[in-house]
Amino acid sequence: MDFSRRTDERRRRVMLSTGAGSVAAPTASSRKRIEELREARRPSMAYGSRVRRCLRGRWFSLVPVTPAAYAKSLLAIAGIVFLLIVLHDASVRYEWVAGRQTWVDVLRINRYGSLGRYVIGLLYLAVAGAAWLVYQLRRYRNDDFSGNYQLWQWILGTSLVASFASTVPLTEMAGVGIEWFLGKRIALSGEDWIELFLMVGGAILALRTIAEMWHYRFAAVLMVGGWVMIAIPIAAQWNVIAVEEVNRWTIVTSAPLVAVALWFAATVGYLRCLFREVRGIQPAPGFIERFRLIARPDSGDSEEPLEDSALPVTRPKPIQTEAPAQTKPVAQPKPATQPKPVAQPTKRDTDSDDDEQDRDQAKRSWMSFFRRKPKLVSADSSPSKDVKDSSKVVAAKTPPKESHPIKSQSDTNRDTAAGSEHDASSEPPAKKRRFGLGSIMKRRQADEAEDDEPKKPVHAQSAASQPSHDDEDDTDDDDSNNDDGSDDGDLSEDGIDWSNMSKAERRRMRKQLKRGGRAA
Repeated sequence: MDFSRRTDERRRRVMLSTGAGSVAAPTASSRKRIEELREARRPSMAYGSRVRRCLRGRWFSLVPVTPAAYAKSLLAIAGIVFLLIVLHDASVRYEWVAGRQTWVDVLRINRYGSLGRYVIGLLYLAVAGAAWLVYQLRRYRNDDFSGNYQLWQWILGTSLVASFASTVPLTEMAGVGIEWFLGKRIALSGEDWIELFLMVGGAILALRTIAEMWHYRFAAVLMVGGWVMIAIPIAAQWNVIAVEEVNRWTIVTSAPLVAVALWFAATVGYLRCLFREVRGIQPAPGFIERFRLIARPDSGDSEEPLEDSALPVTRPKPIQTEAPAQTKPVAQPKPATQPKPVAQPTKRDTDSDDDEQDRDQAKRSWMSFFRRKPKLVSADSSPSKDVKDSSKVVAAKTPPKESHPIKSQSDTNRDTAAGSEHDASSEPPAKKRRFGLGSIMKRRQADEAEDDEPKKPVHAQSAASQPSHDDEDDTDDDDSNNDDGSDDGDLSEDGIDWSNMSKAERRRMRKQLKRGGRAA
């Protein structure tokens, strides 16, 4: 079998074996993870994307989105309903109106062809239109898995039929048709059967509409009020409520007008809430909150100064407009007061690190001739760096100004010359390196003697960190640098045989070169 073919088959088996567990038997955690990834990739939305097409219709421009527009529409409908109820009551209460039959036929709401009946028909048409708009938005809701949006189709059809029945005695006509078709085989009259059917269907429709609007409390309250008002004339027809007074008669006969007005207000309020959800408009404060703010203006005024006083008042500082020439010159801070960074390694630290590395290498080697010879370090430092190093060394030699008086230029020259002569005289001559145990013992003794030597107190760093405040100190440093360079000028790195020197000799030579400004 071909090798590539076997490799492909093995890869296929590995992929199937690794993916079989998650695909065949997904666990709860894996399903949750899948849902989280799906949510992150595309966040779940309350409505589908096709709902945007419905919003392009011109009828949605009539929706009262703002609370002010909705309140104005409710006030207008309430004013019309109240005026019709007053005229309806006047047609019975006052004799000069009740004596005119033409006025009575127009003003009484319970008579067909009256002004109240036409208004009821228009309100039913408005409810049908609002139900159609609600259906356009409600059917694209993603969480409606049971299909509750179909309720608005029934509301739409019922409203259209009720609008037609408000202007035409449709119930009486349907009852007569049932009696003519069935004859004397029925126990009740045809009109009673129609009313019984409307009562059962209305109860079911009432429960469905209240459950649909339950999350929108204001619309639900209006819907419940509408169903309560429509139940009053039915209760009076079944002699549950006795109509013996003019006021009761007015309430019973005008209840259908109030009911359809409340239904229209509830449907428009529900449509308004759905429209705001689809558009993504933040809800405004409700009527109760606005009423509380209006009813308690004193408490709001008393709280305002407390809130203002609680906030810290930050006053801007006055800006100086004076010229800089008028102000006194401020002494610049001395650079000596600035703390020197400790993390930066100095040249002495690097030299000591090199010596420790050489010591470790010497201990690891058994024979002296197996040692690795150190490479010659080229003097690649810049002249500016050499000048800085030489200035630091000279500054380290000079004591601080607070404890000792300032030396003159001749004194410093003498001191530097004497120090360089002393160092040159104390240096032993470079001996020729020889192999053997004697040389090894001598070098170890020299290293121990050097380690036992007491170290000089390092108090020159503080003096070196403090720069000179006068021109005389600068000149002294420059002269001392020149003297050191002149004393150690005869030394050259090319002429030094580093390989034949012991460790102590190399250390002394580095110190001497460092004093001369040429670090090895």
